[in-house]
Amino acid sequence: MLLKKFIYIILFFFLSCDFTVKFKESPKATNGVLNLIFWDFEKKGSISLEGEWAFINREFIEPNPDKFIPKQKPYFLKIPGVWNDDLRDRKYNFSGYGFGSYYLKLILPTKKGIKRYGIRIKEQATAYEFYINGELITGRGKISEISTSGVPQYGTRTIYFETEKEELFLVFHISNYHHRNGGMWNSPTFGLQDQIAFLQYERNFIEFALGGSILIITIYHFMLYFFRRNDKASKYFAIFCLVTLMRVISSGEVMLIQLFPNIPLEIITKLEYISFFLIGPFFFQFNKELFQEDIPEYLNKIFLAIGYTLSFIALFSNLRIYNYFVDVYYLFLLILTIISYYYYIKVLIHRRKDSLVIFLFTNVFVLFGLNDILTVQRIIHTSELLQLGVFIFLVGQSIIISRRLSIAFSEVEILSEKMNTLNKKYSKFVPEEFLKFFEKKSILEVEIGDYAEKEITVLYSGIRDFISLTEELGSKEIIVFLNKYYSGVTEIIAKNQGFIDKFVGDDITVIFPNSPDDALIAAKEILVYLNQFNQNKFNPNIPDIKIGIGIHTGKAHFGTIGGIDRLDTTLVGDTVMIARKMENLTKTFHIPILLTFQTFSLIHSNLKKMIREIESTKIRGREGLLTVYDFFGYESEDKIEKKILLSPDFFTGITKFRAGLIKPAREIFLKCNSFLPEDPIFILYLNRCNEAIILKNKFEKDKITVLIADDNESILEFLELILIKEHVDVVIARNSHEFKSLTKQITPDLIILSNHFDDEIVDDLIGFVRNILKLDQDKCYLSISTSNLNISKEKYYKMKVNDILFKPFDATKIHSLILKQK
Repeated sequence: MLLKKFIYIILFFFLSCDFTVKFKESPKATNGVLNLIFWDFEKKGSISLEGEWAFINREFIEPNPDKFIPKQKPYFLKIPGVWNDDLRDRKYNFSGYGFGSYYLKLILPTKKGIKRYGIRIKEQATAYEFYINGELITGRGKISEISTSGVPQYGTRTIYFETEKEELFLVFHISNYHHRNGGMWNSPTFGLQDQIAFLQYERNFIEFALGGSILIITIYHFMLYFFRRNDKASKYFAIFCLVTLMRVISSGEVMLIQLFPNIPLEIITKLEYISFFLIGPFFFQFNKELFQEDIPEYLNKIFLAIGYTLSFIALFSNLRIYNYFVDVYYLFLLILTIISYYYYIKVLIHRRKDSLVIFLFTNVFVLFGLNDILTVQRIIHTSELLQLGVFIFLVGQSIIISRRLSIAFSEVEILSEKMNTLNKKYSKFVPEEFLKFFEKKSILEVEIGDYAEKEITVLYSGIRDFISLTEELGSKEIIVFLNKYYSGVTEIIAKNQGFIDKFVGDDITVIFPNSPDDALIAAKEILVYLNQFNQNKFNPNIPDIKIGIGIHTGKAHFGTIGGIDRLDTTLVGDTVMIARKMENLTKTFHIPILLTFQTFSLIHSNLKKMIREIESTKIRGREGLLTVYDFFGYESEDKIEKKILLSPDFFTGITKFRAGLIKPAREIFLKCNSFLPEDPIFILYLNRCNEAIILKNKFEKDKITVLIADDNESILEFLELILIKEHVDVVIARNSHEFKSLTKQITPDLIILSNHFDDEIVDDLIGFVRNILKLDQDKCYLSISTSNLNISKEKYYKMKVNDILFKPFDATKIHSLILKQK
């Protein structure tokens, strides 16, 4: 289980990282020119401006391309890089300290009109000004030709600009008097405005999320050590987390500069280098506390002494001095890593507790650290990922420490008692919005049996195919999924003056106490949000979710129910039931929002023109028909206009359909469907018309006549309901006179004669039927209905009665009789 979690964490961070590995198909600058004429930004995204930039040493050139006249032959240096390394490769003895100008001619794709671009510039060594076509765009620090007046500064800049030109002249004026390596440490990233903005948001989000997470882990383990001083593993792990946090906020996106823009560069670099020098020793110290019997103390003291020494040098000297110790520290880290692996193998052989998991997480830490070393040395060109590796390592070690910690019983008992008291208080929770209904000033005043009545609008929403979704995601992911979805939904509801009464898995019941307009606007915004949610869902393998929303307005009875230790609020009445029925009907009509006439009649906004009547339906437990309306205000403007235009014709169509004028109605629905073929309501009514025409033809062909003779009204009503479902013509006779008269007039196919009449009357009626309809020639099927199980069946069969039905009636038996006649 731990191994799976380990793999998931690694995959998450790898997918979250902004890797800037360069691919062969990406164009690179050559001889100071980068041709992007065939680069499709919309399809391929932003691009790193790497390759050979032109470089003029010890001169700040004219940044305006129209006025720029080279005074000396430029060098073409690889970016990202440093001018002293590159020039040394060319056998020039140039120092890393100094100043100069980089410039690049950027050829853009040929598209007419104004285009909005963005460019993201990470720190350069160590102060710069950036120009585009002669215009100063941004900069960091203060550049100077004199070492005493130059002011260094770190940090990332993101800028946006508009241009109609197809060529850009990019110029960097850079000066460096504080670091051993001068030049363009990082290549700028260029792209469309939206792409660069997203890149900035993504990187900031990752950095702040990492920093916040590590801060929480740090505080948590310091508190663990505070409550249990003999747990040194927690102490050194907390220090290790703190050192890691120092590095996270002082490198990468440099959160310190974002939080405190005027902070001196010297403070940032000291934090960066001190944390870098201490990460290795404290990492080893933490492992020493975990495996005390396997790792000798003297090694731990040596590593700490080296880390402290380098940190003191960084603390009490300046950047020009302590940045030279980085290469020495890399050698030290290599030795420390080899020794650490030796002891990891030792503890694995001895099968120490958690040794395998620690080994796996440490490998991640080392892998990311190796990536940073190679990146800083310009051997590879990826992002600096050490802080991500450390974060993964911290998560793994937190799991291990949590498993090893014993609980301080006295403090836990006190805290547990307090928590039990708090839980008992909060378990009597009543939603704050209900206090207004109960006319209570405080939740403390709420008691069992409180009651209120108010007219409200209820919005009931449910997620489609939720069961299959839970089977696909699993219980843990479904909780994450629901929280992500409902976080946006709850904001929309609160914004529109509603509040959630109940969460029931994938369903929610929402109350809007003020106006039905609020519910309708909220429903519209929820669907817009759902579309965005589907586009940005955390798991791309999850199918797009769909929801249904039912809205109804009516009186609701609010009350509190429960016992001494538990209170809850409840809604009594059919308002919620009808809203839920509307939500369920959205599946039938294949539309997301349905509302009732009660809600429609109270809508006062312009939204009313975006509502159309679609059906009148019967709801179980409620008298009369309920008129159902479709709200299509969430659609695109084009579809809304078309549906508004078609609404009068559609209403005429359903009016004719209800009146039984099926063919004229069908013509209207066909016209509507041709104008808007994707509307599911038009398709639904076309199908209904087709079915009605088919059934009508079938019934006219196969319909039979059934005569019922009985003087019991309840039995007649029940039997008539059964026969109507069989689509037959039903004729009722309540006495013998009506029976004889109707028998002569209609010549029924089936007779159901009750023996509830006197025996003489029954015998007479049977004889009458036999003489009139000639039963012996099978022109009519005669059945006797009775509740007497002891009747003489032989008597009736001798009188040519075909069958005997016993009360209460069996619908299956009656169905078989109908089939015999058909």
